[in-house]
Amino acid sequence: STSFIMKEWKWGQIKLSGFQNEFQEGHIEITPDAGIPFRRQRFTDIQDIVQGSFTLDKLSYIDFMSWYKSDILQGALPFKYYDARIDRERVARIVDKPSYISNSKYYDVNITMTFDSEIFYLERLLAANPIKSLEANGLLLISDLRRVL
Repeated sequence: STSFIMKEWKWGQIKLSGFQNEFQEGHIEITPDAGIPFRRQRFTDIQDIVQGSFTLDKLSYIDFMSWYKSDILQGALPFKYYDARIDRERVARIVDKPSYISNSKYYDVNITMTFDSEIFYLERLLAANPIKSLEANGLLLISDLRRVL
């Protein structure tokens, strides 16, 4: 049998100055003929969407584009990314194709990535249920938010 080895991100952290974060909408809204709109949850596992940029020299840019095209098959395969916001390695995918601006010998690359949303979802769950303890992969999940509450 063939085993799948997940590729790793090796181009450092994306710039926080070029960083934008949002969550996928996990609801659906229906507007009736009369009255207020009705909104219900469509699904619970919403994606964490991050837009950011990073700067590479020419050889690193060629390496990145080769990795994007060949190793992760233009975003079809997930990869491991260390998310400094939460100090954990996460599974990510690049959505849309990367764009870049070249300024002399450097390339400013812009990407949009999605992450699994499990950690952020659990943060909210723990904050809402202070007596509940949750474990994942043998680790007790506790949040800073919960400690403040």
